[in-house]
Amino acid sequence: MKKFQFAFPFFMIAIMLISCVHAEEIQTSHEGVILVHGFARNQTGMEKIGNFLKQHGYSVYYVDYSSLGKPIEDIKNQVDAQILEIIGKHRKIHFVGHSLGGLLARSFIDRHKTPSLGRVVTMGSPAKGTPVVEYLQDRWWFSFAGEAALALGSQGSAFLKSIKQPNYELGVIAGVESCFDSEKIIGGANDGLVPVSSTRVQGMKDFITLPVNHAYMRYDKQTIFNVLHFIQFGKFYDNQEQKSGLEKQSKSIQKI
Repeated sequence: MKKFQFAFPFFMIAIMLISCVHAEEIQTSHEGVILVHGFARNQTGMEKIGNFLKQHGYSVYYVDYSSLGKPIEDIKNQVDAQILEIIGKHRKIHFVGHSLGGLLARSFIDRHKTPSLGRVVTMGSPAKGTPVVEYLQDRWWFSFAGEAALALGSQGSAFLKSIKQPNYELGVIAGVESCFDSEKIIGGANDGLVPVSSTRVQGMKDFITLPVNHAYMRYDKQTIFNVLHFIQFGKFYDNQEQKSGLEKQSKSIQKI
């Protein structure tokens, strides 16, 4: 009996340690998605995407940052600090970025080891910049946009050149519906702000164009559905699959 009383505390400690390990496994067993908004926006613009991902079992995190009048390095520091607090919480973490947000996510991945990295989706992200910057930069009010806006020009900034070819699964979504006659400024297919050709990234896993403009793609049902599809399967919902699974797709989109 005395031996049992002596051993009992150690037995309880062992049970507690096992419980803690098990709890940690449960906490980190599901997948998370980090959403990064674009230039001069805030996290509310990503909430429709986030709500849909939550419905499908993902933990969702919003990275929020101020960009107007800020140097790109300051923005990167804001974003990095928030992401570093998140990535250790899950065994697998995915990224979804709109416009500048997609570039910031890719830049973070380049500069930080992320062993839990899953898949990455960029939406309308100007990987090669946009000529809209050069078109507008001489306007008196453009100075309020700051250095970060200039870093997105089509002449190629140090920031754009610093982003490496992906060694992870990257899916790229581009819009092909402009809200004004932007071809004279941009040239070729575009989403009203970013050329389709600029969104393409060498080494990307999949690419899709959708009939949506730059700002609205954050709320577009087809876009949001394809974000989920790439995170789940590493590819977008192509035409062949649409023919065989249109009913399933329609039911899922109705929930958005």
